[in-house]
Amino acid sequence: MPKGYWLGRVDVADPEAYKAYVAANAEPFRKYGARFLVRGGRCENPEGSSRSRVW
Repeated sequence: MPKGYWLGRVDVADPEAYKAYVAANAEPFRKYGARFLVRGGRCENPEGSSRSRVW
């Protein structure tokens, strides 16, 4: 199967609802063998606008 990368740029307005979103992603990620290369951490945006989280 071809490989790809998914970058999520999000602003989390409701942390509790975001937890449910993350939990719902677990099954499709497991089904297709997804794995995180980097998650969370410090982000530097040299120009333009950014979001509060990049994952």
